[in-house]
Amino acid sequence: MLAEKGYEQLTIEAVAERAGSGRSTVYRRWKSKVELVIDALSTLPQEIEEGLDTGSLRDDLALFGERFNRHRERVGRTFAIVRGLAAALPQDPELFAAVNEHFIAPRLAGLRAMFERAVARGEISEDSDLDMLASVIPALVLHRMFVEGAASDPGFMARVIDVVLIPAATTASSPFISGRTPHGDDRTA
Repeated sequence: MLAEKGYEQLTIEAVAERAGSGRSTVYRRWKSKVELVIDALSTLPQEIEEGLDTGSLRDDLALFGERFNRHRERVGRTFAIVRGLAAALPQDPELFAAVNEHFIAPRLAGLRAMFERAVARGEISEDSDLDMLASVIPALVLHRMFVEGAASDPGFMARVIDVVLIPAATTASSPFISGRTPHGDDRTA
């Protein structure tokens, strides 16, 4: 229902009706709509399985891209749910915090772990901005979906990996490496 109607139109009453139960039954399990949505999000599978380690950053990212694209239907459902939440997130601090903690942070942590292993193997610098690198794939996939109205496909994911991520992660002059802009400004200030 979240994917179909969006967060604002999602009601406990409608959930109860679709589930064939009473409103009080739903409220016994979930005290609020936010709790219900977070529980629903927690049932979505992670795109990154534990142990995704081929021994190479490029190969880890390629395998992630391959699995991501192989499960496009499932990923598409996830993005439909994200689209259903998008308008509500800036308006609802409780929802924003809960989605960040239970949905976004674990997925970014999985991507970050790939870059951490690359640092440990010496493939990329210890000074790399791993949080920035981990956010590139989700940001570009969401941009493609929301702004371009297109789905991710194998060619798109390969370009993100080869044209953006690998050069950003391995180029010594990249601002991702030093944490500074090309003009020397500290990005954290």
